[in-house]
Amino acid sequence: MKKELREKTDLFIENTKIFKSSFKWEGAPTFLLGSLLYAFKDKKVEAEKIKDCRKIFKENVGFLSDLRLVASDISIKMSLESDPKTYIERLKQVYDKMDNKFFNSMYSLVAAMLICDNYREKDTDRLIEKNDKLFSLMKKRHPFLTGQEDIPLSMMLSFTDKTEEEIMQEVETIYNTLSDEFKRKNELQDLSHVLTLSNRSIDEKTKKVIEIYNILQEKKKKIDKDYNLALIGMLALIDKDSREIVEDVIEVDNYLGTQKGLGLWPYGKTTRMFFASAIVLNVLDEASNNSNAIPSAIVSTTMTRMIYEEIISTFVLLDLVILDD
Repeated sequence: MKKELREKTDLFIENTKIFKSSFKWEGAPTFLLGSLLYAFKDKKVEAEKIKDCRKIFKENVGFLSDLRLVASDISIKMSLESDPKTYIERLKQVYDKMDNKFFNSMYSLVAAMLICDNYREKDTDRLIEKNDKLFSLMKKRHPFLTGQEDIPLSMMLSFTDKTEEEIMQEVETIYNTLSDEFKRKNELQDLSHVLTLSNRSIDEKTKKVIEIYNILQEKKKKIDKDYNLALIGMLALIDKDSREIVEDVIEVDNYLGTQKGLGLWPYGKTTRMFFASAIVLNVLDEASNNSNAIPSAIVSTTMTRMIYEEIISTFVLLDLVILDD
């Protein structure tokens, strides 16, 4: 395994251990997200800082606020900021504006986090308005495929310089181009959104996605779950040889498979592939000296969205998720 990949993977593993020892009652979704976010920043988890941020959160967020539903996850995000109090105040402001455009949703909260994390000095109202128009177009063209869970990627697309119509045209072209290859329509829509974030040619992007997918199939790696298809799309945006990318992912995946007690959710090997892909994407993106920070932001967004969907399903089912090693 490449030195950079080994170091990042070891940091992720070490972070999970710190989380599990410092926050014994925290669920796996939260400590896995925190471990990954800290690893992305090349940092060890700072348990005391997270605890301090939880206090700041409680002091600044009302008891009935939607933000309370994911207080632990937001506290982790705050702990990575130089000024946690300013971050939570801005997040509240942006989320309130999002609520003026969309129904209350934890996915709107993810979109608000995206603005706070990536466009701090930008015109928030303009971004929200663009997202509103874009999401409405998505809902109009694909009413059965588009739901609240698409709001975060819709916001990511709103960050691009493309107009709403240009975005939708490219999404449709990519969707139709790949429809014979990938049959799961919801996942294909996510993939189309991810690929549209890049300014590379549609032909180049779609060919590379198929290439990476086929190599993974050849290596008999599970990629049949919802979020891995979006991860393949992100990997396809990296300016590296497809086979090299896949080999890196497999090496990290195999290494994670030797670790006990990571708690990679009840999805087993497929979810492990998600984390392996996320780590490879982060390392390769850093090595490319790419000034566009979107790939890492997408990984964080996809991971956060995945967690919130798990939280929502737990609320609906009134049940507990059984974690695996």
